[in-house]
Amino acid sequence: HLGNDARLTVHLALEVPRHGLSRIRVADATVNYTRPGQLLVFDDAYEHEVWNDADTIRYVLGFTMWHPELLAQLPQDEPQSGGRVADVLSVVAVT
Repeated sequence: HLGNDARLTVHLALEVPRHGLSRIRVADATVNYTRPGQLLVFDDAYEHEVWNDADTIRYVLGFTMWHPELLAQLPQDEPQSGGRVADVLSVVAVT
């Protein structure tokens, strides 16, 4: 599926099958989930999908965050208003 270009997606492998039987494809690149603790970060704007060909369950903690290039385009902090970038970052921390 496709996401959008405003965010990055993070996958933290908690429990994954052995022998590369679980993997993710992002655009034209495919990466096997190989071990607990493996961290994958990808741009959600690219088509992506996952497979689990094992008889066991794959546990991956997934979350999204604002794309750093998006934050760089926001107006800089204004002394009286508290700043737009600070407002966006506080929303990310709460959600």
